[in-house]
Amino acid sequence: MKNNENIKNKFKFRIAISKIKEEDTNIMNKKFNNMVKKGCGIAACLIVVSSGVVFAKDIENYFRSLFNNSSKSIDVAVENGYIQKEEKDYTYDKNIGIKVDNLVLDDLNLDISFNFEIKEENVKSIRLNNFIITNDNEKIVYQSEFKTAETLEELPLYNSVNWINEPVKLTDTTFTDSILFGLRPEKEDFQELHFDIKSVDIVYTDDKREVIDGTWKFNVTINDEMRQSENVIYTLAESNEYIESCTATMSNTGTIIELTSKVKIPTDRFIQDSIFLSSNSATYEGGYIDFNEERMKIHFENVGNFIENADILNLHLGFFDTTVVLIKEST
Repeated sequence: MKNNENIKNKFKFRIAISKIKEEDTNIMNKKFNNMVKKGCGIAACLIVVSSGVVFAKDIENYFRSLFNNSSKSIDVAVENGYIQKEEKDYTYDKNIGIKVDNLVLDDLNLDISFNFEIKEENVKSIRLNNFIITNDNEKIVYQSEFKTAETLEELPLYNSVNWINEPVKLTDTTFTDSILFGLRPEKEDFQELHFDIKSVDIVYTDDKREVIDGTWKFNVTINDEMRQSENVIYTLAESNEYIESCTATMSNTGTIIELTSKVKIPTDRFIQDSIFLSSNSATYEGGYIDFNEERMKIHFENVGNFIENADILNLHLGFFDTTVVLIKEST
């Protein structure tokens, strides 16, 4: 966690410096230097040096800007230093540079932010078009071109993609964009991600669109913090007249609940609005749901290990008018 804490403090420091420049420079520098001489850490300096300026929202917005397609759990994880920052140079072709800037990974999610540099100033937007991501086990994490898989081994490791928001323009010639992949639970451990990008989408300031073909290939090594993150498992605490079995997996970036019912799950109504997860401190709404007549998988993107630390969770299923009690497994 030491490296992640250093990253977090560096981000805070950058925001603090930009805000300090908006104030009276001489007064701010004097207060800042006095605090440093007294041996206070960066976080303490931010509070005192601000002279009434509130940094909390600026820091929050800064972290969220790292991934323009994200979730609450990932945002909170990043704010707590759970992020891998890449310092590699751009890979260029056709006067376009691409690189991975940041990523977050655990057993449930992979969020990757890409940076682009293009040698033209009349560009409004740029993002990936045709590309494939694989790991060092030669498994496909994601491929943009759909291909039929004949076996489970051939299936990509993702089961959902959040790529809704538009890329963010950083300067006249640089952009950032991120993609959030929900991963299948059978994801195995791997040490590298391999990127093979074959084309990008360009939107110009006059709204003209163009697909540019090229070759951009690079690798990213996954750090130990990402690879060794731990999940918290909750299991059924008591018998339930409707539910046969139920397990919750809570990672740093989200929660997935899988259940098997004793009776048919109703498919003739919109059931998402009737599902909630709660602890003594908070209530969380469910996200997307996969289900058939007897099995259900519920994704909660707004609760993860950095948000919740309860020993007992209550899963409220309105379509059955029942509450399932889940208890944390001892570690």
